[in-house]
Amino acid sequence: MLKLKTIDRDLIEKFFPGAAGSGEWDDYRWHLRSAVRDVESLKRFFTGMETAGLEDVIKKFPMMITPHFIMLAISAGYEAAENPILKQVLPDKRELEHDPILKLDPFREQERTPAECVVKRYPDRVVVVTTSRCASLCRYCTRKWNWSENIGINESNIDNIVSYLNRTPEVREVIISGGEPLLLDPDLLDRLLSQILAVDHVEVVRIGSRMLSFLPQRINGEITDVLSRHKPVWIVTHFNHPDEITSETEMAVDRLIRAGVVLCNQSVLLRGVNDNTAVMKRLLNTLQAIRIKPYYIFQGDLIEGTAHLRSSVRTGLGIMEALRGNTGGICLPYYVIDLPDGGKVPILPEYIKTINDDYMVLINYEGKEFVYKG
Repeated sequence: MLKLKTIDRDLIEKFFPGAAGSGEWDDYRWHLRSAVRDVESLKRFFTGMETAGLEDVIKKFPMMITPHFIMLAISAGYEAAENPILKQVLPDKRELEHDPILKLDPFREQERTPAECVVKRYPDRVVVVTTSRCASLCRYCTRKWNWSENIGINESNIDNIVSYLNRTPEVREVIISGGEPLLLDPDLLDRLLSQILAVDHVEVVRIGSRMLSFLPQRINGEITDVLSRHKPVWIVTHFNHPDEITSETEMAVDRLIRAGVVLCNQSVLLRGVNDNTAVMKRLLNTLQAIRIKPYYIFQGDLIEGTAHLRSSVRTGLGIMEALRGNTGGICLPYYVIDLPDGGKVPILPEYIKTINDDYMVLINYEGKEFVYKG
């Protein structure tokens, strides 16, 4: 049986005196209140870290890191500059560099909003953007555009969402996203799920969440009680590195499975985080061991300020080639590019018409050709 590590309580006490013994560490609200949001707080955890220019970055793209995730980064045992956990949430002055290929909202989600809080990019699915609030802020976030917004659904929004669904019969799946939807008030989440699943033609609800990585303490009784009342509900988790998965994660997974939730994972291929075969294989195998099906590996979206985190498509293809036949098929996700106008395209030979160092020509699910740069 796989042995997962637990964050050392003595290490917690070193950086958060009294938190482990008082029960604060197990309270997700404490983690949100105690999150690291400024450069001076960051220096307390990583002495000698180069922080020049980070305050300017934070003014444009804020920082928020939960104590849980900070402890994962410290426990990983890497120098700060090479830390695969920290890189995902650490501001970088290169975020302010201009790259014409990268956009703040490359999918034009703010334009593709047929109803309040609803984004529609596919014929039979919609995304419901429930909040701009997250437990931590990923530097490569697809929805960086909403960081400066004050999005938080209320009962009136839910009525409008349901009204839209009732007059859009082609929608069979609703993806509840954010921000972090599992930070919603449980009663509000309960009503949202109830109303959506009451629509005759809605067959499935999918929740996109990074809570199991950033803040597994949130997966408590009040959340699982809500989820257990609604079926079918899938949760798409988000783990990028195997060291994000601890015994606390496994306990949270157990609670969700007992509540009747089905779990799968999406990762993003990130330079210096998971863009090598050994790390990716360990991640996928660990996910399988804790009963989360690997679903997607995304080529990084074309988001402003992410050039330093982008790994190449050739690297991703090499990883997938090395994995195939060297780990169980149930561990293998799809490696995909999410095209701003063409949807998700699997990076497989039959979908690639041309590939060189500068661009690719991809064929999407409708048979249309798209040029992909970056």
